[in-house]
Amino acid sequence: MKHLKHIFFLLLTCLSLTLMAQTRVLKKANKHYNQQAFARAIPYYEKAYRSDSSNKTTLSNLGDCYRLTNNTAGQLKCYGGLVKNGKAEPIHKLYYGQALMEYGQKNQAKTYLEAYTNDNRGYALASSIEKTKQYTKNADAYKVDLCSFNSPQSDFCAVVFNNTIVFSSTRDKTKWVNEKHGWTNESYMNLYAA
Repeated sequence: MKHLKHIFFLLLTCLSLTLMAQTRVLKKANKHYNQQAFARAIPYYEKAYRSDSSNKTTLSNLGDCYRLTNNTAGQLKCYGGLVKNGKAEPIHKLYYGQALMEYGQKNQAKTYLEAYTNDNRGYALASSIEKTKQYTKNADAYKVDLCSFNSPQSDFCAVVFNNTIVFSSTRDKTKWVNEKHGWTNESYMNLYAA
């Protein structure tokens, strides 16, 4: 009987330590999430997800972090989990449809996009699936090559200015300044010319 009391006490202690650790992890995750430091929140939410993959708030917030850092596979896991568990709100179904669309599963995506009726985003995205056939019907008639100034980071908004291409990029400028944006965990944007 004495041994059972010790075992029970040890189990209770382990359980309370686990719950305290889980609470600390979620507090850190939520703090980063509320500061819009989504890339920094992901590891904490992933840890919480491994402990409880059915928690609605964890799935929703982790899905948002993945969406806002362009991680389609992560969105499918989280928003798909909400949909499959029956815990998805209409906006989660829209985001799930968008992720399916990005992943190339257009027919499945259309179902979720059409189900979203809170505003016209679902309708617009669902109708764009039909239009992609028109956009790509002559796709074999041209070939797009990467520009020589492309980088693995985010390069976009190229415009011609004084016979030069000016564009925005998150590439690292220098090795000695390593400031990262909390939202994406990439460098802050700068303008470059090529």
